[in-house]
Amino acid sequence: MKKEETVTIRISAELKKKLKELAEKDKRKLSDFIHIVLENYTKIPF
Repeated sequence: MKKEETVTIRISAELKKKLKELAEKDKRKLSDFIHIVLENYTKIPF
């Protein structure tokens, strides 16, 4: 499915740091990692 929309959010520095660490562990960019987390949370197949 084509990614067409943008979502802008503000998060704490601590949350961003933790997400970046998790993304790096998974060998992904931060944005890709967040996309996967949101897909899994909502259970919507893409």
